[in-house]
Amino acid sequence: MIQEEIVSFSLNSDVNIPSLVQFGIQDSSLFSGEIAKIDLNKRNNQWWTFKIKGFEYGSTNIYGSGMKFAIIDSGTSLLTIPMTDYNNFKQQVNNANTLLNCTKYSYCFSKSLPCSTFIPDLQPLVIRLDHVTFTIPPAAYAVDNMLGNACTIAVSYSSNDSNPFIFGDPFLRSFYTTFNFKDNRVETAVSIHALAGTTMTSVMATKIIIGIVFGIFFGLLFVVIGTCYYCKYKKRKSLEIGGEANGRSRLIDEREAGARPDEEISESVRNSEDKTYLLNQ
Repeated sequence: MIQEEIVSFSLNSDVNIPSLVQFGIQDSSLFSGEIAKIDLNKRNNQWWTFKIKGFEYGSTNIYGSGMKFAIIDSGTSLLTIPMTDYNNFKQQVNNANTLLNCTKYSYCFSKSLPCSTFIPDLQPLVIRLDHVTFTIPPAAYAVDNMLGNACTIAVSYSSNDSNPFIFGDPFLRSFYTTFNFKDNRVETAVSIHALAGTTMTSVMATKIIIGIVFGIFFGLLFVVIGTCYYCKYKKRKSLEIGGEANGRSRLIDEREAGARPDEEISESVRNSEDKTYLLNQ
C-alpha cells in the first residue's frame, strides 16, 4: 500500500546501477545532505512548474529570455531552454571548444570525439529555482554515446522565449527528486550517484547558518563584555575595601599618635611628684 502521495526518482548514468522510480517513499539512502522543498507554482499547475530566477554558464549569466517558469520533467532526455538562453549557451560552448558542432542539430555534438575531449573546457550550469541553487557539472550534461553521437551536449532549445525551461534527465541524474502531490511541491537533494561538482544550496539554509553564526558572535561578545564589567566591578570594590581599611588604619594611628603626648605628660607629672615627695622626706 502506498503510504504517501509522493513519487521519487533516482536516475544515474552508470548502466551497472539501476535507476529507480519509487512510489510512496522517499529513500534517504539514495541522497546526501539536506532536502530542499520548492513549492509548485499555481499559475501553471498542470505541470510541475516552478519559478526560475537565474540560469548561468559558470560565472557568466546567460539568462536573457526573461522566462520565469521551469518544469522538472522525467519524460525529457535533455535540458531544454528558451531560444535566447540557448543562443547564449551555444556561444559560450563554441568559445570553449570549436570542435563541437552546434549548427546542424538543436544541440551541440561530436560524431567522433568522446566527451572527455570537451569536459575540461566546459563550465558548470547553475540553475536558480526559487530559493534553491543547483550546480550541474559539465560531465553531467556532456553525455557519451547519446543520440547516435560520440558525445552529445544534452542542452537544447524550445521554439521561442515564451516556452518554459524543461529540466529532464541531466537534472534528475544529479538530484534525487520527489514529487509531493499532497503538499504541491518538489523535494530535491544531491543524488548519491551524482558526479563530482554537483551541488545544491538553499538560501533558507544559508540564512539559518548566518543566524547561528551571528547568534554565537553576539553571545561571545556579551560574555566578553560581561566578564570585563565584572572584573572592573571586582577591582573597584577591592579598591573601596582597601581604601576603607587604610582609612581605619590611619584613624587608629592618629588616635594612638594623639594618645602618646598625654601618657608622656602623665608620666612626667608622676615622676615630678615622686621627686617632690622624696625631698620632703
